[in-house]
Amino acid sequence: MGLMQNDLATRGMTGALMVRPRLLVEAARIGARIRADRVTAPMSKPALAHAIEHERTLEGLRRAGSPVYRPSRHVEALAIVFCGLGEACAQAPDKAPAALSDQTKASGSAAFLRSM
Repeated sequence: MGLMQNDLATRGMTGALMVRPRLLVEAARIGARIRADRVTAPMSKPALAHAIEHERTLEGLRRAGSPVYRPSRHVEALAIVFCGLGEACAQAPDKAPAALSDQTKASGSAAFLRSM
């Protein structure tokens, strides 16, 4: 399983580099972008510190192979941390991305078969 280092703004907040499995990080980034669409105010520092501590607890459970560990909760906690740090929230677009201008709309079997 590949690991991914995330130096986000976490060095300043936590004093340590976060190393998490790549799949966990990618899922959390997607969750953070979704969450960013719903967030109206920035997270307070105490709330962010609590979220980071909760994520660290979940990481400890994951590494220990605990039977109470739930990946979905870990993804959610890491997404909250990413959003609180502004990593994914800053990247989240206000609207859905516009269609590419050079992309043509194709539908139906004939268009699919032509593309092959």
